[in-house]
Amino acid sequence: MRAMLGCLAKIVFVLTVVVATSLSPFVPTALAATDDDVYDAFDTFEQFEQMDAAEFDDLIEQAKGCITDWDFACAKESLKKAKRYITKKADNATIASLKKFMEFEKILARSSKCARDWNFDCAVEKLKDAKQFAEANLNNLYVGVSTLESRLEAVADYIEEQYALWEKAAKRNPDIVLVDAFETSRGMVFRAEVWAAGKKVMSTHVLIERYNPFIGGYEIALFEDVEAKDHPVASAILSSVPRLLCSLYIYGPGYYTNELRCAGTTTLGRTEGDRMLNYPLERLVKEVVEYYYFSSLK
Repeated sequence: MRAMLGCLAKIVFVLTVVVATSLSPFVPTALAATDDDVYDAFDTFEQFEQMDAAEFDDLIEQAKGCITDWDFACAKESLKKAKRYITKKADNATIASLKKFMEFEKILARSSKCARDWNFDCAVEKLKDAKQFAEANLNNLYVGVSTLESRLEAVADYIEEQYALWEKAAKRNPDIVLVDAFETSRGMVFRAEVWAAGKKVMSTHVLIERYNPFIGGYEIALFEDVEAKDHPVASAILSSVPRLLCSLYIYGPGYYTNELRCAGTTTLGRTEGDRMLNYPLERLVKEVVEYYYFSSLK
């Protein structure tokens, strides 16, 4: 509306001058334009110029807010409207620089979306693209270096937060791999590795002792490997200490039971009546290791 009024004011001003000039010889002296009339026209024109400038500034501030909120449709519309209220050459440069800033923020938005989708390769790559874009356009962006750095850091922090959430979720779904098995005088030993979030987080040994007539079943001792480089003196002692003791009560031939109890009271498997649980060695070791692993997360 202000643009339309400003435009009409300019047209009226021009027509006033043209008519006054062309018709002055034929107009009676009483009807001729006075100096006060011309002054009023210029004053009105200046007022509309000021209104246009104020409208331009409002739209620019609105566009900046939309850009930082990643509402790019809103930003585009505000900049489009701002072009109608340009009053000086510098206004064009302002719009151009904000468009560049919007391109920078669009890359950050894509990086953030990749992080939200847990696609971290994409997130990091887009963050690098945004940084390179900022460095290549430092003189053409509406904001200063400190603002650009804070925007980059904000998205970097978000990527870190999303990675921590992903890692936590991944650890709740571990992959337990049996990598070795050998027999000792006490029974069968299985070495198992626990992989979570793409890395090995635990390595354990499960010792299934031979049948113990005193408990009427097999005993299972589980202990975690301790790297010699981390504990050069204590590793030999620590690695021989069972961290968890499970009892597997056997009924009949093979690993059939109606109760698998670990850590004294926790029961991993139990049935009622004559029904039996079938525990092949691989399943048995994996369930014991899984129980110990989740206990260590608490």
